Amino acid sequence: MKRIMPTIMLFMLLALTACNSTNSSLISDDTSSTVTATDKTGATGAQTPEPSSNADVISEEPADTDTGSPAAAPPLFDTKPPEATSSTVKPDVTSSSAPAKPPDTPSPTPSSTPEPEPIEPTKTEEIDMSKMMITVGSTTFTATMENNASVKALMELLVKEPLTIQMSEYGGFEQVGSLGQRLPSNDLQTTASAGDIVLYSSNNIVIFYGSNSWSYTRLGKIESAGAKEIKDAFGSGASVTLSIN
Repeated sequence: MKRIMPTIMLFMLLALTACNSTNSSLISDDTSSTVTATDKTGATGAQTPEPSSNADVISEEPADTDTGSPAAAPPLFDTKPPEATSSTVKPDVTSSSAPAKPPDTPSPTPSSTPEPEPIEPTKTEEIDMSKMMITVGSTTFTATMENNASVKALMELLVKEPLTIQMSEYGGFEQVGSLGQRLPSNDLQTTASAGDIVLYSSNNIVIFYGSNSWSYTRLGKIESAGAKEIKDAFGSGASVTLSIN
């Protein structure tokens, strides 16, 4: 029994040794294959792998002849503005909402009627209407006239032409003569004195060299002449010319 036990242990030791040797051989084979693969791809020089079928197709395409600059990259997006589609509706400029153009207004045709000529001032506007000349024979008296309707009517007669009337003495204080027409009058009770000129009954002119009180319309007064001078000039009656200077 003692001899058998060592023998068993020897066999077990040999088995373990053989097992270890097998494992070492396997590890050595794996390492050798790894080193060989590395030599093929790295240390022994790069061996270009055979191109795939896709690479052969690409290599057959013509190369870009411009080798000086890289090909421009395509734009990220299309910068060209989109064209207007048929759905876009343009505004109708001839729409009824637009203000209507006013019709052309014809230019006024010049009137064929000639412009009226300016009215020339009448003689009454050019002369002094406040003065009247009384001529008896060779003597002329100047009278200052009133501003009333009777004087205006008398002056309008004298503008056309001097007026000559026949005068005669009445009552020893006045000379009376008919105008031949009626003038506007505004008779008032008046006390006349030498040199006064009045309208009596709208159609008679009276020149005083005395005094009297009656209903008259005042016309004017002879200036710078006394009662005697006036009486001597007229006498018992005379032809008198009334005019405007």
